[in-house]
Amino acid sequence: DNAPFESKKASQVSELMWLIDHNFIHERETDFYAQKLGTTNRRINEICKNGTGKTVKQHLQERLILEIKKEIRLKEKSLKEIAFDLGFSEPAYFTRFFKQQTSLTPTEFRDQQ
Repeated sequence: DNAPFESKKASQVSELMWLIDHNFIHERETDFYAQKLGTTNRRINEICKNGTGKTVKQHLQERLILEIKKEIRLKEKSLKEIAFDLGFSEPAYFTRFFKQQTSLTPTEFRDQQ
């Protein structure tokens, strides 16, 4: 019976998701999450991929996109402020990242809201 093993993996996945949710702004490397869970990058990605179908990096990117979209919808900050608040060193990098993930620029996304 694999039940105890399966539930350990499931709890590692939920712990990982919690860690991502609470650290994604400042911690964007798989290393950080692997260390927090006392395992290797390879192992954490394996557990994550088996449990969710995605890698740690994909979850980090998705979480970041959700946050960016939320901030844009709130209309309380400029795109530049959002970029810096979310840890992007350059607004151009922020724009490129958003466009790669959504096929829209942050400005296009904002204008659709």
